[in-house]
Amino acid sequence: AKSLVKADLSSNDIQSFNGIGAATSLKELYLDDSYFFGPMADELFDLTGLRVLHMQFSGVKGSIPEKLGQLQEMKNLNLYGNEMVGSIPAVIGELPILWHLDLSENDFTGELPVAAFAKLKKLAKFHIHQTGRGGAG
Repeated sequence: AKSLVKADLSSNDIQSFNGIGAATSLKELYLDDSYFFGPMADELFDLTGLRVLHMQFSGVKGSIPEKLGQLQEMKNLNLYGNEMVGSIPAVIGELPILWHLDLSENDFTGELPVAAFAKLKKLAKFHIHQTGRGGAG
């Protein structure tokens, strides 16, 4: 797994992130339509070279972890249609080359961290429709 660059594990009955941290060269990870039904695992944030993380409709619950800031190579983050809650953390602004961000259909509350978003000089696409109303759950 050390030379794996792209993994598409979408539409599977995967319920755990265990072992994903061993794929240290991973650049793209697709986990759409999976069945995690829990928070984003810390092991994901060990993948510091990750550029694309798609977790659309994957049953992810909880808040966006502060450890997200460790993913300095992130260009495309898709968390559409999960059960994420809380406020969108300012750590979003620590992703210097983030180009596409989709946080739609979750249950976020509070205000957008405007100062954090101002740091995202490369952000071209940002989606956050139907949030704060019960998400996709």
